[in-house]
Parts: sequence; C-alpha cells; structure tokens
Amino acid sequence: MKQRLSIGRLLAAAFVVLTGIVTLLVGNVPLAGGGDLCSSALDRYVLAPPTRQVLPVSIEQVQENGGKVEQAKGLLAPDGEAAQIERTPGSDPTIVVDFGKNVSGRLTISTVGSTSPELRVAVSESLAFLGKDSDLSWEDHHTYNWRPPTEASQFQTGQMTFRYVLLFLTSDGRVDIDALQLDFTPRLGTPDTYAGCFESNDDLLNRIWYAGAYTLDLDTTDPERSNGSSRILDGAKRDRAVWSGDLALEARIAYVTHGHAEPVRDSLADLADHQRPDGAIPPTSLGDYRPVLYDYCAWWVQAFADYYRYTGDRAFIERYYPHLQRQMAWFLKITDTNGLLARDPRVEQSVEWMWTIPRPGEVTYLNAVYYQALLDAADLASRLGHSQDAATWRDRATWLKQAMNDRLFDPKRGVYISHNGDRHVPQDANVLPILYGIAPQTSWDGMLHYLKEHLWTPYGSTTVDLPYGTGSYHDKRIWPFMGYYELEARFKASDDAGAFDLLRREWGQMVREDPASTMWEWMTADGRVENGYASLAHAWSAGATASLTQHVLGVRPTEPGYTRFDVIPHTGDLAWAKGRVPTPLGPIEVSWERTARDFTETLSVPAGAQARAGIPISGTGVTISVNGEPVWSENEARGDGAQTDGRYVYLDLAPGTYTIDASVPNEPRVAGVGDRLGEFLARVIGRG
Repeated sequence: MKQRLSIGRLLAAAFVVLTGIVTLLVGNVPLAGGGDLCSSALDRYVLAPPTRQVLPVSIEQVQENGGKVEQAKGLLAPDGEAAQIERTPGSDPTIVVDFGKNVSGRLTISTVGSTSPELRVAVSESLAFLGKDSDLSWEDHHTYNWRPPTEASQFQTGQMTFRYVLLFLTSDGRVDIDALQLDFTPRLGTPDTYAGCFESNDDLLNRIWYAGAYTLDLDTTDPERSNGSSRILDGAKRDRAVWSGDLALEARIAYVTHGHAEPVRDSLADLADHQRPDGAIPPTSLGDYRPVLYDYCAWWVQAFADYYRYTGDRAFIERYYPHLQRQMAWFLKITDTNGLLARDPRVEQSVEWMWTIPRPGEVTYLNAVYYQALLDAADLASRLGHSQDAATWRDRATWLKQAMNDRLFDPKRGVYISHNGDRHVPQDANVLPILYGIAPQTSWDGMLHYLKEHLWTPYGSTTVDLPYGTGSYHDKRIWPFMGYYELEARFKASDDAGAFDLLRREWGQMVREDPASTMWEWMTADGRVENGYASLAHAWSAGATASLTQHVLGVRPTEPGYTRFDVIPHTGDLAWAKGRVPTPLGPIEVSWERTARDFTETLSVPAGAQARAGIPISGTGVTISVNGEPVWSENEARGDGAQTDGRYVYLDLAPGTYTIDASVPNEPRVAGVGDRLGEFLARVIGRG
C-alpha cells in the first residue's frame, strides 16, 4: 500500500542542517523509522558474546598477601605472557577475573608450567558473594581443585554460571597460567538470531528488554548440545530444570525475542509425558520430584493455551488434549464444597510458588491461577469441538469467581486477603484477580493504589503488605516473577504511569547493579541480592521484556498464530518506540512517535492476518488518517471500521503497510515547529 510522510516528518526534515550539527556534537540519535528497524538496537544492546569461545575482559582484583602475582593480564588472552601465581609458606595470593557479564558454560584453564601445587577455581555471579567456596555448590556449579602437571596442560570445569572467577593456590608452589576461556554452552543469541527487537528513546528500558532476552538465552539449552531438542530452564546456575510455573512466563519472552516455539513445545511435552496416574502434571523435570504444586498444574494449562495462542500449532494441542482433560479432572480432587481449591498444609503435595510462607486453606492466589486455567481450557475445548468440556469448565469458573469474591475479598480495604482466616494482603492475591477479570473493574484503581502504598519500595513491589514474620525468602521480598503480573495488571487497568514507574524501579535495579546483565530470581526490599543461593540469571524474572513488546509496542495475538492481533501502544512518557515481533505468518513491524499534539505510527500487517490498531488520543477534535485517507474526525468514523472507547480510536486493518497519523488540527501547524524542535533537542541532549 502507498505510504506518505506526515506533516510532522516534513517539518522534521526542515531541520536537517541543524540535526547534522547536533549529531556532530552528541552523536547519532536513532528516531522511529529509517533503515533496518532492528539494526541500531541489536548492534548496541545485545549482550550475548559473538562466539562460543569467551575470554575475560578485565582483572578485577589482585592480592599478593605475602605471595607473588605477576603479569595477571596474561589471563585475558591466550598465547601471550602467562600470568604467574606463587604461594610461599604463610602467604595467600589471589586473582579475581571479570568476564564483564553473566556467562554460562565450561571454563578451561590453560597452564604452560608449574611446580604442581593445588590450584583452586571459584566463581560467582556477583562480586558480593565471590568466596573461596564459590557462591553456591549445585551439581556442576561448584569450586574446582586441580593440581596442574609441570608441563603445559589444560583443565575444564563442569557447567557453571558466573561473572567472576577467583584463582588461588591451596598449597605452596607456582603456576603459570596462559589463559582462561569459557565454552559458552546455552543458546547463543547473537544479533543475527533475533527475530524480534525493541528500541525506544529510553536507554534504561532498552537495556531491560535485552537483559531479559539474554537471561532467557542463558536458561535455554542448545539443541546441538542437547541431543537435538531444547528446553527452557528456570535458572542457568540453579535449578537448571524445567518448571511449569516459570515456563508460563518464560515462553512469552521466547515468542517475542527469537521467535523460539520449539523449546516451549518440547518443555510442555516433557512435563505432560510424565503425567502422574492421578492426573496431575508434575511441576518440574527435576529428578524424581514428588510434591505436586497446585498452582504449577494450573500454570501448565495456561502455558499450554498460550502456546496455541502464539503459534497456532493445532496438531500439538490435539495431541495433548487428553492430558489437559485428565489434569482438569484432577483439580476437582482438591476443591472444597465452596468450589475453591483448598490447600492442606499437612499433605506433602500442598506446595505453591511462595513455598516458605504458610498459606493453608482457600488461598486467593491459587484460586486465581486456577480460574484462568479453567477459562483457557474452556477456550481450547471450544476450538477443538469439545463443547461439553467447554461448558463444564466455564460453569466451574463462574462458580469459582463468585466464591472468591464472596469469601476472599475484604470490602473495607477494597483488596483480596491471603487466604481464609488470614488478613495479609499479598501482591499475587491482588494483581492476578485484576489481570484475569475476577475483581470488579470498579475496584481496580483502589487495589493498585493499596499495593503502591503498602508494598512498593524504591526498588520494586514486595510480596505482601505486612511481613508474615518468617524472615524467609518470600517474606516482604521483591520477586520479579510476580512483579511481571503486576505490570500486566497495571497496563490492563490503564495505570500506565504506575507500570512505567515499576519497570524502572524493579527491572532497572537489576540492570544497574552487579552482574548488570541478567535478571535476578529475587531481591530484598532494599534492592539487594540476598545470598549466593539466589540465581541471578532467572528467566521467570525477565517478564518485562514481554511487557515492553506487548504494551509499549502494543502487539498481542488475539487469535491463534496471530491471525488476528492487536497493536495498542501504551506510550507513557516516551517520545518514540519501534520494534519487530515474530509471528508464524511473518514479522510485524511497528514504529511510533508522538508529541503533545501528534501521533504517527507505521505498521506492517503480514499476509493472512487481520490487525486492530489502537491510536492513543486525548481531547476532542482529533483527526486520524491512514495512508493519507481520513478515517476519523470530529469524533466520528470515516473509514477502516473506526470506533473509540474514549482512550483509543480503533482501526481494523487488512494485510499491508500503513502510516497512521493522528493530530489535533485546531492548533496552527506553524505553532508546532518550535515545540517539535524543542522536544527533538531535549531528546538529543537526554540521550547524549
């Protein structure tokens, strides 16, 4: 389809000379549109190493402590000068090497000679927990001891995840080390592997998007090193297992970054293939893990439905539909007479994601996850022609919703409580009812206000309003896993300011602080990593990546395989954003920019798809055109099925490429020149 430049772009072109001068002063500033949509962001923000052979980038620390360390920088490159560590009686020389970011794989130490003392290798994801016993001992991730021979030799560790390496001797002698080199074993997400991308005028949000993508890479096994299949694990350091609760969130990152459906499919199938005789799908692939997590059974259902929503892979859904039926029947075994799931703390299997907090009985969070699983299962049943299943599960969901609102909602405070008999107000018990439509819309603002007033810290949203008093990992801590669902709830409730604030607090903290490259499993209320047990490359904490694509770009599937999708951007305080979203039908490209009076968006709709574009508007008298043709003016539709809900004007778009302009024409166009120039200079100076 024919495109045209907006008046705003023509005005911007008038400043070419000025732009050139400013560029010379502060560097190139990528604006929405122009060239390859992804190139500037991929070149600047992708964190993966360029090859699987990774070298350290710097020497963080050298301490001779009575011994001798010479040519420590020889560790940074092979075939140069060797680094020498020599320990004498009573001394303790050490070297700390920095790989510059969190990495994962097998570390090779190459020596050119020694007197055969014992060399010890310890690692950590954070400098704060780097000690002589590493930050954690978990399967292959631990401290290694090696006594190198007198001649040149090599030693390789098992699978470890770290940013820092500590080298020291445990016995007297000398070792000459030529180099340290990591064999990077997870999926290698170099720029050429990205099917999706994201960029905006906010550098912090860009860094968050790509740190989340890199975290997922570290947690995804490479098929060439995994017998041809791939799985998405919970953490690169720990537990290194598929967990269905994690997968439900992780999959959404995979869909929007590399477009990887195979690891999601194989992970879902792996769990379903181990379905237990009673119908429960196990929560994890971790050994012979016996407990059944009520919520993880429901998360598997949600992830299963999501897989169809994003891929349109009907054959996979049909194959595993009988597993879904058995899982849904299992839920009835733990449902009480009120229609609610009830957790019995005396039973080993009654565990949930906040496993360190005692929440017995009718737990609000568990029932919220179950409610959405019922709706998702009913939707799949309808699409596959199982009308009786669909009706049964929808009826059960209706009963469940009513019971939750009758028994678990506190009308005095306007929030949901933790569980029957407990008055704590948890994050999970309130964000999921908003997101899933359990809570009446009239209560959303009050619930979100309560969370911000009672749960937020400068570093994010904590798990509960008042501590439970256990002092455990889930007691008044920040868990970005559930923080993602709060983001989603705030965007759904049109609390864009709150969502952007939370993004910058919670995920901003993780990209600013060591290891400053990946997302952490959890943190304390004051924004710190709690201990070395915590995984600092945990993909269930990377949901902000999916949120930025699905809300700031605004692209979300509404029918399986993106045959229908929405493009409804939440612009917040941004001046522009752009990106690409991979789909089974081909890429969707979106680029938008705005000023106080204008909004311009370019959008591609792949063949075989239908899009609903939401154009953010404010005030009256807005004029909207599509490829130069008016579709909305004077609050009335002129074409493309335009309609409004007061916040957006929605347009129905067939396959093609579109330029959509929205403006308030009552202002003289010339009066906008100074404003637009001022905004442009502010953006330039801000990025400089």
